[in-house]
Amino acid sequence: DYGTVTIIRPLTIIGAGALPNKNYALQTLITRINYTFSGNNLTSGSGSCLIGCNITDRITLGANTLSTIGISNILIARNKVNTIGFLNYDVIYNNIKIENNVIRNLQSAFSFTGNVKLNNSVIKNNIFERVTYIGINGSGSWIYSNNIVLENFNNNSAAIISNNIFYLTASDISNISYCTFNNNIFFSCHKIECC
Repeated sequence: DYGTVTIIRPLTIIGAGALPNKNYALQTLITRINYTFSGNNLTSGSGSCLIGCNITDRITLGANTLSTIGISNILIARNKVNTIGFLNYDVIYNNIKIENNVIRNLQSAFSFTGNVKLNNSVIKNNIFERVTYIGINGSGSWIYSNNIVLENFNNNSAAIISNNIFYLTASDISNISYCTFNNNIFFSCHKIECC
């Protein structure tokens, strides 16, 4: 396990794979990755890529302490991740691409006190347990497509939601606003409440 990694400059990390199909299936384990700005806000982890790792705790995407700009141009692909969290709410995150992962939680701010604004971001081909508090009402734009959600999909806004499977045996879909749904499958959902 590589422990906790803090990234304040563009960096590409390519691991052996979250679930490698090899004789010696050794994973690249990282406890936590923090993408953030440097102390003087002159550099940041924007422009980084994370591919083929097992993140046992969380990935956090931070923000500039002097403005409302968050980490941008991030690729997170082919990983197994416990939680991806946008550390600051009411902050703009641009060009976030999350694809081909197995993720337990995708959420805004670990305190659940507000939503994040995603601009020009794509979340596709993932398996999630929960997706909560992503998007701000009527602003931002993100695409959520070709994913499987197994538990919660709540309090999300301003998304195009297409070609997903919602297999929600334990919960429901609620507090969804300013979203467009196209060609999704809802299986065993307790309640679907969109406004």
